[in-house]
Amino acid sequence: MKKTIFISLIALLFAQTTRAQSFSFESVQLATFMVEKNWKQAESTLKLMSSGLREQVEKGGASKEAARVLLDEFSKNFTKDLFAKQYAQILTKEMTPQEISQIYTFVTSPAGSKFAEIFTDEKQGITLITPAMKAACEASNKKLSFFDRGSLNTLCGGL
Repeated sequence: MKKTIFISLIALLFAQTTRAQSFSFESVQLATFMVEKNWKQAESTLKLMSSGLREQVEKGGASKEAARVLLDEFSKNFTKDLFAKQYAQILTKEMTPQEISQIYTFVTSPAGSKFAEIFTDEKQGITLITPAMKAACEASNKKLSFFDRGSLNTLCGGL
């Protein structure tokens, strides 16, 4: 109960500071709740996103130093607040306040909370990607030399 009140208070304060950006209260409330539930998982994917972004930046002609500085700044700016604002903006644009309210009612219910816990649990994320990674490891091992296959052993060996 206290957590729900706290999240509602944060959402209300967030809504007041972003009203000029025309986010609905409902979208801010849901975005804040979802970011709180998913933040740990979002942070853990930051390194993976950054490595893909680094590759794209360097392919675009940026120097290694420029790519490093850009990614350092990206990491600093990848904050809960910014993430929640973007989430709220998308929700406000794509859904009606009634739809957002219905989703919020669900995710804060006992069944919705259980659903959110299942899909924000890092172990479940690993369970979801393991079959694809196992298939990628098997296919890669068929294409690689003995030495290159061995270099993947730490990653692929436990699958």
